[in-house]
Amino acid sequence: MNTPDGFSMYAFSSTDGEHWKEYEHNPVFEEGDRWGALWSPAAQRFVYFGKGIQRCQKRFPELFVNARRVITLRSSPDGFQWTPNAPSFYRRDEI
Repeated sequence: MNTPDGFSMYAFSSTDGEHWKEYEHNPVFEEGDRWGALWSPAAQRFVYFGKGIQRCQKRFPELFVNARRVITLRSSPDGFQWTPNAPSFYRRDEI
């Protein structure tokens, strides 16, 4: 979902795969605009890999905004609590 601070990751759960319930603490984190997640049997965790945007000081700020594309990695044992849990507020003036 697109919010004023960026795109949000929302979590849902189901015991039967047909009836789904939205997680009461959504969004679980805010991040970039492309993502993927999978369950890792080796790590016994969900692994998230996303393409986000990070504010930075560019040498040539006239080329779009003062930001760059970054890859973000997060992990979670349950899909609700993610590490790291800090949001990526790329739309704010925070570097």
